[in-house]
Amino acid sequence: MCLVTDGAGSAREGGMGAEIVCSTVRTGIENALDRHEPGLNQAAVTDWITDARQAIAAVAIENNLEPRDYACTLIGAVVNPGRSLFFQIGDGAIVISSGITLGVVFWPSPFKVRKYNFNNQSFAL
Repeated sequence: MCLVTDGAGSAREGGMGAEIVCSTVRTGIENALDRHEPGLNQAAVTDWITDARQAIAAVAIENNLEPRDYACTLIGAVVNPGRSLFFQIGDGAIVISSGITLGVVFWPSPFKVRKYNFNNQSFAL
């Protein structure tokens, strides 16, 4: 398992948000692996992200802040023999190796407003 989080530059508590997200998602992955769940898929990732957002919301309420004050990006990989799961919210890229060549799993989508693309902008958790 590999998780990389980074607080959004505009977020007041982005670093803390990154810590919360990493810890929450890691726990979700560990629990799924401990239960030997066969369905590590988009639904599982959605559950982990939902849990992370709820954890951020709870901390925001405790500190009289908004969840957006804890905005961060997330890149994740769960790699097992014969099967891997990759997910991403925000910017960055995941590069994998076949042992012979390197390749990008996927690039982040540009942020779109109407018909314009804004390349150095991303969605945050």
